[in-house]
Amino acid sequence: MKKKHLTEGQRYEISAYLQSGKPQKEIVEILGFNRNTISREITLYADGRNGSYKPDLAMRKYKKRMNGKMLTFQEVYGFPETSGGYTTEV
Repeated sequence: MKKKHLTEGQRYEISAYLQSGKPQKEIVEILGFNRNTISREITLYADGRNGSYKPDLAMRKYKKRMNGKMLTFQEVYGFPETSGGYTTEV
């Protein structure tokens, strides 16, 4: 399954891993995302004042950035496509 967007929980995981000193390469392996996704997440949503990654700030910036873009629940959370409210995959 292709993962498209990070969830709030995954952002908190990234923050915890960074605070514990894990390198981005290891975080990528743990979470199963492409290395560019994690790198972009940390760079794009870091605190502009001190460069640190804060998951609550990252989530607010993400939501602001996505404002006006219509995303389905499936696109955000990577669940299987649905048809009439039911999943098409088992």
